[in-house]
Amino acid sequence: KLGDPEQHRRNLDYLVQKYGVPYTDFLGGLPDEGRLPHRTIFPDNFNRADEALGVSVNWTELDGGWAIVANQLQGPTTAGATFPAIARCDVALSSPDHYAQIDVVSDAPDSSASHLPGTAVRVAAATEDYYHCDSRELTGSNDLNIRKVVAGVFTILFGTDQPNPTFPYTLKTQINDSNLEVFIAAISRLAGVDTAITTGIRTGITNHNAASTTGTFDNFVESDLDVQAR
Repeated sequence: KLGDPEQHRRNLDYLVQKYGVPYTDFLGGLPDEGRLPHRTIFPDNFNRADEALGVSVNWTELDGGWAIVANQLQGPTTAGATFPAIARCDVALSSPDHYAQIDVVSDAPDSSASHLPGTAVRVAAATEDYYHCDSRELTGSNDLNIRKVVAGVFTILFGTDQPNPTFPYTLKTQINDSNLEVFIAAISRLAGVDTAITTGIRTGITNHNAASTTGTFDNFVESDLDVQAR
């Protein structure tokens, strides 16, 4: 897929807002084409015909099996499939400081299995490199993690225990510079700092089918953060 031909102009606006200097300072001898507002917002409520998620030009199933059913998104249907399974949103944002959120409509937690719903940030355009959260819902407890994925291999960076959320709930992952933060129902639940992945202007949704059913999602949103000059 072709990238945004105006992306470089949006990047100029992002740099101006972040560092508080004229955009011409970043041209380095290149032609002055001006700048464009850096903030991009993309929502998807999945209100369309039943189909594989990857049919849409806006999505790539890096790990297959995602499907739109009855105007909602279902995670991979094959039990024990790749973890984490990710669907990448191919609507490029304007900066590497952004968030992705989705409503987790249902899951089927029990004493040993969970579908680990999550959202991903700084997703690379062509490789499986990104940060993501996952909410491991078990009977009586909930493990919330932030993971780093490089070349498809994950590392747990931070984790915490918390009470099980009430369905449906909004799960949001945010990154600002090297600061990662996860929100459940608009409340910050987990945060940490990591400097490994500094680029990536796409986001995504992650899931894992550990049992015989899958998680159900709705109302995805990705957006750049408001940047404060410094």
